[in-house]
Amino acid sequence: MASGIEVDTECVTKFQALQKEHKYTFLVMKIENNKEIKVCKILDDAGEEWNVRKGGSRGTPEDSQELWEKVRKSYCIETEPSYIVFDMTLRNKDTGACNDNVVLITWIPDNGPVKSKMIYSSSVDALKRKLVGVSAILQANDESDLDYEHMAKTVREKKTSK
Repeated sequence: MASGIEVDTECVTKFQALQKEHKYTFLVMKIENNKEIKVCKILDDAGEEWNVRKGGSRGTPEDSQELWEKVRKSYCIETEPSYIVFDMTLRNKDTGACNDNVVLITWIPDNGPVKSKMIYSSSVDALKRKLVGVSAILQANDESDLDYEHMAKTVREKKTSK
């Protein structure tokens, strides 16, 4: 179902910087005025509070998990939907190598307002079409969906099924 919500060009520009240059670790996007999806928060590796990956390195899965927990507590607000793009580092279970995975998380909490849930659910397709190269798309409706290990398992499964 199409909602008529547009995707701001900054969403695409910042996504490409995250995906190709690893300039950012997280993008938090929200729908503004029921008209347009816009970037509302950018978190990079250089920010004092978010400096988990030392020296701009891609970091380890443990760094990725630590950073996710901070973001989850700050930006996955109980009743406010959002879209989160996360440059998630996972360890390959067979080789032990660290791999980057660009994940789109649609946070649409079950206990949010019905109108917001409908608008965010029907607008995600427009965002997916613009964010080319996402490794996995995760739908999160409650706290258990935001558990890092649960997300990591889901991303691994989605990558192997491609």
